Amino acid sequence: MPEAEKHRIARVVENHLSGHGDLLGSDLSEEAAAWVTRILQLLGRSKSARPVVAAKVDGVLIDRIATENVVELGPQLVALAAWNELGLSDALDQAGLNASQIATAQLLVANRLIEPCRPAR
Repeated sequence: MPEAEKHRIARVVENHLSGHGDLLGSDLSEEAAAWVTRILQLLGRSKSARPVVAAKVDGVLIDRIATENVVELGPQLVALAAWNELGLSDALDQAGLNASQIATAQLLVANRLIEPCRPAR
């Protein structure tokens, strides 16, 4: 393998595997091009080295998105809108509750509205 072209060979192989085709391969030496062909043939026989075609939506790689601890926000937003429309924060403030107590009451009411049958713990 031509020592001076190892990095370019690697980039050509990487571009091919990522679906970008032969972006840099046209200016390789004949020996380096032969190495690229040989590597791609070997990889083609390997089950673990299939070309990856990354689906993009608005520049986002869809297959690389991961989620964890997903929480629905819709029901909470509806409960918050109802809370605000009824002016409950102001009413509880006038009743003498502090900000922490009002936030706790808001949370408890929203939870009861969202899951009314769930027993309190």
